[in-house]
Amino acid sequence: GSTRMSISSQRRAKKMWRSLVFLAVVAVSYADEEQHISGLRGAIEPRLGASALRIGRLSKEIEQMHGALNKASKIDPRGFLNEMHARLHEVEENRHHSCPNRRQARCGYSVECISLLFMCDGKKDCHNGWDEEDSTCRAGPMVAGNVFSGTAHWFSCRTFKDHPVSLRIVAVLRPKIVGSHRVVRAVVSADVEDDGGEKQHIEFGVKGYYVSSIHRLAFKPVDPHGPLGAKAFVCRWNRGDDDRVTCKIGYEASLHECATAHLTLEHHADEH
Repeated sequence: GSTRMSISSQRRAKKMWRSLVFLAVVAVSYADEEQHISGLRGAIEPRLGASALRIGRLSKEIEQMHGALNKASKIDPRGFLNEMHARLHEVEENRHHSCPNRRQARCGYSVECISLLFMCDGKKDCHNGWDEEDSTCRAGPMVAGNVFSGTAHWFSCRTFKDHPVSLRIVAVLRPKIVGSHRVVRAVVSADVEDDGGEKQHIEFGVKGYYVSSIHRLAFKPVDPHGPLGAKAFVCRWNRGDDDRVTCKIGYEASLHECATAHLTLEHHADEH
């Protein structure tokens, strides 16, 4: 009987040791797993943080690109090209005016010149047909009722501070002889202020002519003894459209410039 009890005790002891060993192995494995997970967490979390920063920077760059694309979508490609052509034409006209006198016009980008009397008469006198093109002969911005407004800057002759100025087209007449010209009557108005702080509203009538082939309007006050005296105005639509114009104010005889004005079409004759 004692032998059987001894064998039974030994068996229970072996089972207990096996259980203890198993528990020890499980505990060690769990500890190793925790340490491994912790190590992975320590390696992964910094990477996730760096990725989050990069994503943030990319989001800002995408927002900036979106804003730039929105601005670019507001630019008219055709208008941009027309403005570049107009500016280039003006530079070439100033540097290489090959016509013998002012009573002739150059045939667009060609070096050929024809008399102003032959322009817009229904017959093509330029080899390239420029003298009869719509862009050459049309009245463009010279429409009764059009109002151009902007700012004048004086750098000589008067001591006016920069002030608002407007040009209102009153009447436009096309002569029978020179088809590329328009006889124009207009009204100039401005609110001026001198260095002494004295303010004054001035308004006076002007008359002159518009040359459609070069988009230029030249005029003088009807009354040479008016607020600005006999100063002449030369305005050029040199931005490739009929909305923006740059005017120079000065003396016709001496060609001395006194001021410049940048105007934009504010009111169109078709608007009510």
